[in-house]
Amino acid sequence: MVLMAATSVLSAAALLAGCSGSSPAPPKPVRDLPAKQIVAKALALARSAGSMSFYQYEGTVSSSSALVVVAGDALSATGRQVAKGDNGAVMTELVLKGATYVRGNAAALTGFLGMPARKASRFVNRWLVLHAGDPNYQQITQGVTGDSVLSSITPAGALTKGKKLQKIGSQSVVAVSGLAPAGSGMAAGSTDTLWVAATGKPLPVAAEEVSKSGGDSELVFTRSSWGKKVTGVTAPAGAVPYPAG
Repeated sequence: MVLMAATSVLSAAALLAGCSGSSPAPPKPVRDLPAKQIVAKALALARSAGSMSFYQYEGTVSSSSALVVVAGDALSATGRQVAKGDNGAVMTELVLKGATYVRGNAAALTGFLGMPARKASRFVNRWLVLHAGDPNYQQITQGVTGDSVLSSITPAGALTKGKKLQKIGSQSVVAVSGLAPAGSGMAAGSTDTLWVAATGKPLPVAAEEVSKSGGDSELVFTRSSWGKKVTGVTAPAGAVPYPAG
């Protein structure tokens, strides 16, 4: 009986030791992770959400007002956005699988798309369609779908993490900075800072890309942006081919 009792005690001790050893360590707060892990974690969560909404402001660092404001809703491979310029330009863009549709007023067609005024007058407020392989397709389509939005704000090169937490609205955030990726449309050598929520789910909160010439592009998400239902991304009727040349 003594031997059995001793064996029981040893077995219990081994069992407790095994349980203790198998308990996973609590996850580190996102602010304590290396910069690359913060970005990877934020982007993985963003992609798993399935959809997003965002606002993008494009202007100059020295100006307090944006030249262009974009409001977008996106799924991973499709999206819809409306761009408005301070000159009155308004353009709607829809990206579906293999086709992109755009419609804009005269100021948008000449300013955003670079059409000559005479050509633009023929297509004002008409839906135009481009397909993969058409001239300007990639340039016009970039930054509308969820995948391209996330790719465009992912800092590249050597990454640095902010030493202190910051606040965007009421949200505590940690900053990770690097170079603007090639897909951002910014000039080579431009910088990119991504702010990630430091509390709650570590999702992207904002991103800012700044070029050496002073231009910048800022993209902002809100806490309600992720996983919302996106509707209305369907092919419009009566679209005509985007004019070549």
